[in-house]
Amino acid sequence: MYIPVVGNNISLPRLRCTAISYTRLLLGDTTLNVHMERMGLAESRSCHCGTGIDDEHHFFFECPHNHEFRQLLEQSVQDTLLTGSNSVAVNLTVSQFTVGTMDQQQFV
Repeated sequence: MYIPVVGNNISLPRLRCTAISYTRLLLGDTTLNVHMERMGLAESRSCHCGTGIDDEHHFFFECPHNHEFRQLLEQSVQDTLLTGSNSVAVNLTVSQFTVGTMDQQQFV
């Protein structure tokens, strides 16, 4: 679970489908094999790509099936963090996507 403290306000995406997926990610109740296997709905935690465990980190950062989406996401984050001529190196984690605690001091 990625909600570290009860009572924190969470900003949900406007699109209902995206908000549901985001909430399920926060609650650790996704269709990723690591969650499905825990509930007895998948035989293995392995990703269908065959290169790792199908968890949040693999989904966002490693799975070859998501390569194009990952590039778009990384570019979007990079564009958001650029201020003028200052470039910021981005080393993202799953928790930064889910709890929204990204600030430029974390990206050095």
